[in-house]
Amino acid sequence: MRATLCSALRGPVSCVIVVVIIAGMHGIAHAQSVDSLKALADRSPPDSSLVLLLNRIAQQLSPRDPDEALVYINDARALAEKLAWKQGKAEVLNTLGALHTNAGSFEQALTDFQQSRELYRTLRDETGISRALRNIGVVQRRIGNLQEAFDYTRRSLDAARSAGDSLAMAKALVNLGNIENQRKNNEKAIAYFNACNGIFRRAGDHFGESTVLNGMANAYVQLGRLTEALRLYRNSLEMNQRRGDMRAVAIIRTNIGEIHKKRKDWASAIRTYSQALETARDIGAMNLQRIASEHLAECLAATGNYRQAYQYQLQHNAIRDSLFNSEVLHQINSKTRAYEIREREQQIALLEATSKLQEERIARESLLRNFIILAVILLTVAAVWIFSIARKRKRRNAELRSTIAQLHRTQEQLIHAEKMATLGRLSTGIAHEILNPLNFINNFADLSSELLTENAVPGDTPLQLSREDLRSLQANLEKIAGYGRRAEGIVKSMVQHGEGSTEAPEPTDLNALLRRMLTIARGAQGPEPRDVPYILNLTLDGNIADLPLRPRELSRAILNLHQNALDALEEKAGEGNAFQPTISVSTRQEANSVVLRFQDNGSGITDSVLPRIFEPFFTTKSTGKNAGLGLSIAYDIIVEGHNGSIRAESTPGTGTEFIITLPRNSS
Repeated sequence: MRATLCSALRGPVSCVIVVVIIAGMHGIAHAQSVDSLKALADRSPPDSSLVLLLNRIAQQLSPRDPDEALVYINDARALAEKLAWKQGKAEVLNTLGALHTNAGSFEQALTDFQQSRELYRTLRDETGISRALRNIGVVQRRIGNLQEAFDYTRRSLDAARSAGDSLAMAKALVNLGNIENQRKNNEKAIAYFNACNGIFRRAGDHFGESTVLNGMANAYVQLGRLTEALRLYRNSLEMNQRRGDMRAVAIIRTNIGEIHKKRKDWASAIRTYSQALETARDIGAMNLQRIASEHLAECLAATGNYRQAYQYQLQHNAIRDSLFNSEVLHQINSKTRAYEIREREQQIALLEATSKLQEERIARESLLRNFIILAVILLTVAAVWIFSIARKRKRRNAELRSTIAQLHRTQEQLIHAEKMATLGRLSTGIAHEILNPLNFINNFADLSSELLTENAVPGDTPLQLSREDLRSLQANLEKIAGYGRRAEGIVKSMVQHGEGSTEAPEPTDLNALLRRMLTIARGAQGPEPRDVPYILNLTLDGNIADLPLRPRELSRAILNLHQNALDALEEKAGEGNAFQPTISVSTRQEANSVVLRFQDNGSGITDSVLPRIFEPFFTTKSTGKNAGLGLSIAYDIIVEGHNGSIRAESTPGTGTEFIITLPRNSS
């Protein structure tokens, strides 16, 4: 084991990325100085925030003064224990493990990381689990157990993926690259480094970037590409000097010395190794001192300075024996196996718990099944009880059906009586409207007959009439013809009112139909021309699509509404009122319908008359002026013919508004 360990730790890959354990935990920012953090800690109360603050101070002190860092991290651990705060204890153990790793106390570091991992597992913190596994992998790599290091680091990568933490994934990839370098699989190592370098750059993680530079440079050294490796080492050295990370500086100087040694530039190699050894002594890094002293001994021996080389070799052997004796390695491997056994026991316990849960589920299902059987029995009993009640109710229902039948007969009689009453009112209206023109026809016919009788002469002498009599006779004939046409119009309106429509709905532009019909209505001249000029206001919604309408029927309804409005305007004007006659027509698009408003500022309708305006033959106009069918026909066209609705709102003396709602579909 010792031979394997020594060979694994030789060369530039031996100590690279040691500090990744610390810096990888929180991506430490160096903008805030350690002194300011200490001052802040002195003023902070002893709570969880102080635990994190002490932990951060220890992380920043670790590369420069590990002994002081150890004091702060122990204070943080004691406070976390006192607060019984698992998350804080896990974070502190990670930092403590990093300090022990950098000091070469691998057994203690392994214990710290395993305890941290257990805490993260109880907290179900996948990112923390990934960090602990990665740090265990670093320890295993440092002591030469490369397969164990690879396995732990792969598990760290899987946990980081599960947590969705790209930065944790990048840090795991760095460790995998270092492991492949130690295995001499340099091309694989370079692939790992390339995969994570972009993540570090985007996150602004300069430590991660310098780590990648070191790893790639180590691979280039093993591939013999020394010039490229030296360039990368120097870039990383400059970056870490700016960061003040003296441990990383010592490691990189050791690796640069390795290149000088390969080139047999002994003077440069001795100078670089001496600088690395001095830095390692300043920060108490025993493992780095061991490596630098060994290389110094080899370089000094190559130049013939055997006495000094012997001194450095003795120093190297003393440090090596204190760090890597067989007993320590045996204890570390035993502890690793103990943790693996414990993990397997936990997995077995998890399986047992799962089995217990399944048994509990089966027990619950059995209980549910018994409950269902009991429910079925109860339902059967209830069904029998309900059946007995149903038989009793059946007899009662028969009695109720008989009573309901009697009620239906009574209702039909009432409906028939109402129909007869309505028919009586309708017949009275019809007789009244038709008898009026017929009375005029008869009266003017009698007058014409008397006129002819008075002017009759005996024999075959031609009838001689004066101009005055001819004019009277001509006027009588015109009145007879006019009132005859009126009686004919009343009968035609009655026929149209009673007949069903045969016109099929078709897509129609409502706005265009309104413009056309109102233009026609305004320009038309009836038998009694209107002398009331009025203003027509149109407010039409241009977003209305074509509607399924019966154009001829709806045109008739529009004309009837227009005629009704003209009558109201004429009536108000006849009363001597000073006003501007106006008819306003508007359309508006709504969710499932279109609203058409037809408004006038005429005489209006009283509250007693308003409920009857849609009744056939109901009119408030003088005898012979209106048959009372216009609004009734409009109502039937809109409600029956278009599945719409129409209602009126009126204020006597102010005007009337008809609100018509037409559906957007024909169903």
